[in-house]
Amino acid sequence: MNDQMAQRVDRFNALYGFYIDEKLEKWSSLFSEQCEYRITSKQNELTGLPAGFLFFESRDAMDDRVASLLHSNIYPEMALRHINAPCIITEITDGVIHASSNFVVFETRSQSDVFPYAAGRYIDELIENRDSGFEIRKRVCVIDNDIVRTLMAMPL
Repeated sequence: MNDQMAQRVDRFNALYGFYIDEKLEKWSSLFSEQCEYRITSKQNELTGLPAGFLFFESRDAMDDRVASLLHSNIYPEMALRHINAPCIITEITDGVIHASSNFVVFETRSQSDVFPYAAGRYIDELIENRDSGFEIRKRVCVIDNDIVRTLMAMPL
């Protein structure tokens, strides 16, 4: 049972990465209306500090960020590429799937080399739905370093 569920979560995570990399305007559709999305450092997560790089408590807040990234803010043109490791289902309770998976995100800028953007793990609470298979109730992106190479404006 958990192997089949893990395979479904892995496909969902592939879709998640594809949306950020190629169709950012669809990224928030993978979340519940009321959700939590946070990017934080490993050190902050280990010590229970809530501060992080990005934090959203609703899909509407995520939509505002996406609109800003696509239409308002000016950043150097870059492409992100997500690579996700297979997930581990840690628990399924009351219809909530608790899962964790490692990720690496690479950044490429036009006329430039490829650089590691972030590496870490997702800590997830997922709920099954009919559209994408799941929706994210909570995703904490714990990156392994305390400092990022560039401004972290994009979701992971």
